[in-house]
Amino acid sequence: MWVFTSTGMLSVVAHRDLKGSLLVRARSPFHIRKMFPYAAVDQTLDADYPFRAVIERELFANVMLDYSLNIDYDNFKNSIEEKNFHDHCLEVWATMRRYGLNWGRFE
Repeated sequence: MWVFTSTGMLSVVAHRDLKGSLLVRARSPFHIRKMFPYAAVDQTLDADYPFRAVIERELFANVMLDYSLNIDYDNFKNSIEEKNFHDHCLEVWATMRRYGLNWGRFE
């Protein structure tokens, strides 16, 4: 699952060995630390997502719930302060907009 927040993008998958945990991955360690400040973030330079943290499923769910309950912006793109991340999110938005314009072709 990809999760975009105002402070970063996370790729979240089931942990292969720890059933009660998720592997939260990112391309920037700050994206993980903003959401999970006490998590141990490991680095694997040759991985697609070089920064990773093992997060218990319940903690992940609680953090996402808290984040969603505290959204105070009315425009996601405008809520992103980091310019480089903002610009890349605009590219994602544009790609998905093009997808949405053609949704009927995929039914």
